[in-house]
Amino acid sequence: MGALGDSITAGLNSVSFLQESKGVSWSTGDEVSATTGSHLARFKKELGVKNVKAVNRALSGGTSEDLADQVDELVAERPTYVTLLIGANDVCAWGETFAQDLAAFKTTVGEALDRVLALDSKPRVVVAPVPSLNRLYDLMKDKSSCRAIWNLAGGCSLLLGRDATEADRTAFRGRWQAMNAALEELATARAANGVRWVKGVADHAFTVEDVSPHDCFHPSAKGQKTLSDLTWDAAFAKGALAP
Repeated sequence: MGALGDSITAGLNSVSFLQESKGVSWSTGDEVSATTGSHLARFKKELGVKNVKAVNRALSGGTSEDLADQVDELVAERPTYVTLLIGANDVCAWGETFAQDLAAFKTTVGEALDRVLALDSKPRVVVAPVPSLNRLYDLMKDKSSCRAIWNLAGGCSLLLGRDATEADRTAFRGRWQAMNAALEELATARAANGVRWVKGVADHAFTVEDVSPHDCFHPSAKGQKTLSDLTWDAAFAKGALAP
């Protein structure tokens, strides 16, 4: 199996500050702990598929433009199962050129999906939406430590920055919704080829315990487990993608 995406799937800050922890990734995590239950672990435990090789090509800081290189690395492994979660870094950078950026995003992600689906291994692909970053803001905004971290890090400033207004955050929500709608359209159009869209991630009410205390942004180890729960249950509902 293979994983494509950004720092969420790479497990950045899930365990240690400024460290990737792919061992607890919702997709390919292989660490044995009470908080880990990745797709890889579930293949082994729930489906009895013991000999699974997992390749996680997710890149911290990655955007849709990095997918081509990730796919280049992954296709040589001829995966039969692939997860994709991408877009948080894209939407955090979008502003006045949103319409053009969204169109480019849709084209780039679509091309990546088509390259994976063209493999003779006939992979099944699970596409997850980006969780609600506005919900994340509402969940953590009253913590002074989180506001300090956000201001220091400077990431996603139109949502998390000290100068962001309610109008900025409302506009951000609209761009996030449009991005996830584009992902859903791409996945649905390829459903007959083995692509599954797992919408529930976008609507889920994550808790404080799901968020990394190191940056108040990425999933904690528990958050990774929550992502796995949401995406696995949807992907395998009624045997939709059962091997």
